[in-house]
Amino acid sequence: MGDAEACEGSVWEAALAASTHKLDNLIAIIDLNRLSGEGFLENNINVLPYEDKYRDFGWSVRTIDGHDVGQIYCALSEAPYDENKPTCIVANTVKAKGVDFCENRPAYHYWAPDVEEVAKAIDSILECKRKELKKYAP
Repeated sequence: MGDAEACEGSVWEAALAASTHKLDNLIAIIDLNRLSGEGFLENNINVLPYEDKYRDFGWSVRTIDGHDVGQIYCALSEAPYDENKPTCIVANTVKAKGVDFCENRPAYHYWAPDVEEVAKAIDSILECKRKELKKYAP
């Protein structure tokens, strides 16, 4: 779920019910990019850190880099972390990661790109990937 979505009352009710019923086969992943449709989460509905809230609700919690596939795989494959407790994975991410002109910018939360912007975004993603691959080149 998105981090702003995780602030909704129905989510809190479900989180409490899950721990009450010891649903250790349940995994919640929070995409923590700190942006909502209204802007930065800290400036609107600030319930951070989620880790503390979910622990208080009786969940087992891990925090990972949501852009690292290896960390995602490990976090999922090791769940449940504790018997009789649901699992919450807080995945730290950057909104629009890899699209340099959009990254971490609230204006692009509901973005509907035109053809030129799509091409520019694809170029940005490819350049980001090239830079990432250079880290592993001899």
